Amino acid sequence: MSVQAASVQSDRHHRHMGRAAGFTLIELVVAMSIFAVLSLAGWQVFNNLMTTRERASVQAERLSAEQLAYAQLLRDLTQAVARPVRDESGVQPALLLDAQRLSLTRIGYFDPRFSQVSPLERVQYVLENEDLVRLSNPQIDQAGVAQPTRTVLLRDVQQLRFEALNPEPQALWPSLADQPASSPDQGVRPAGDTRLPRGVQVTLTQQGRERLWVFALVDALPAVEDVATAPNVSGQNGTGAAP
Repeated sequence: MSVQAASVQSDRHHRHMGRAAGFTLIELVVAMSIFAVLSLAGWQVFNNLMTTRERASVQAERLSAEQLAYAQLLRDLTQAVARPVRDESGVQPALLLDAQRLSLTRIGYFDPRFSQVSPLERVQYVLENEDLVRLSNPQIDQAGVAQPTRTVLLRDVQQLRFEALNPEPQALWPSLADQPASSPDQGVRPAGDTRLPRGVQVTLTQQGRERLWVFALVDALPAVEDVATAPNVSGQNGTGAAP
């Protein structure tokens, strides 16, 4: 009897250990629920991190583009010279400005390999399909002969306005109101005007945010040897020495 009783007790012990080593259905459901909640929380944290990173990347790219556009305008305007140019419509002022356009002559890049090439450059800023575009042409007196180099500086620009500062903001330059009293052509913008304003103000709206940039023009740059023949001008003096 003792051997049989020990065998029965051993069977009961093994069955009890088998039940203790497994999981019940309720335990599995609770574990899966906890795992799902933790996975959802982790995914939300990861998604928020990725969204923040994307927004920061877009903001950094936008800020970099604005800084590059500002730096390009600064270089062009600080290198502006009182040199009129000739195109298919006649002789144009050294700096021509209205609300949507800015054209100027600036000192370009010196290349010792091409000593017979003028170092001057004609630059124009315009707004095309919400893009701030820079057009540059090294052939300042041969407009239309060579295609200008086109560079998109900023995108998604809803509004753009240029103003000349002399010192008050002016929507047009050369301004007819600033002509000398002795000018024989009162009320007519003179051809080949060499005058330069004291500064230029740029107001632009990009993605609903307005930017106001103010640039000062240099009073007198060092003389530059202009290989190209300068067009005849009206004899008016600008803030910079005409080449």
